[in-house]
Amino acid sequence: QQGQKCTPNHGATSPYARSTVIPEQSLPRFLRQWQTKLENRACIAATRQSHNSSVNRLTHYFGNMRLDELTVKHIQEYVDQLIANPQAAKRDLSVLRRVLEDAVAQGNIPANPACSVSHVIEASNDNRHTWTEYEIAQFLKVHKQETPAYVALMLLLYTGAKATEVVNLGPKNISNDRIKFSRLTHPGSTDQLLVDLPLHAALAETLAGFPIQTQTYLETLQGNTRSADGFRNSMRKWCNEAGLS
Repeated sequence: QQGQKCTPNHGATSPYARSTVIPEQSLPRFLRQWQTKLENRACIAATRQSHNSSVNRLTHYFGNMRLDELTVKHIQEYVDQLIANPQAAKRDLSVLRRVLEDAVAQGNIPANPACSVSHVIEASNDNRHTWTEYEIAQFLKVHKQETPAYVALMLLLYTGAKATEVVNLGPKNISNDRIKFSRLTHPGSTDQLLVDLPLHAALAETLAGFPIQTQTYLETLQGNTRSADGFRNSMRKWCNEAGLS
């Protein structure tokens, strides 16, 4: 439900409604429960203050949104709005992942959508940036349905997969209207976590035409799986064709 927009700390603008009555299965209720659990643990004051700030920002932004309504897209939009404060974005995303992991463990939601959300890219360390709605529209204006470029963007938008992950996605990753793939916990690690997401209707429509024997959705014309570097080069080419720098 749409509500009046307001601006919390660090400039994240909220499009979600809120009220004085917090529903039983709402995200703010679970944030407060996690906050209370944290207060009962021994931790330094600075850490507690940082976590409390994250809880307040997240609660302010998401209003009374229910856990089962929260998607990867919702969370990514929140993180993207904190592009001017990437450290706050990283802290908030970390808190949200932990809160939602507890919700999964309690059986309130089947999977943690925050696991597929990317951190804000700090401009000082990387010349990439978060795509705007205009840039997405411009890309899709040039690259029509069923083209590899279109399929690639749909996969990236609705899974949050990285280049090293998206090139390996295929029909084998989809079952029971969900898409699942493994992700390294951090660069250089061998530890993996399972990303398990509902299959968005727009993505399901995009992938419906692929034969079940397809190995990967982004395979080359020769039927080979693209390398991550090859995919990045293709994305650069597709972006150039769409007039995107």
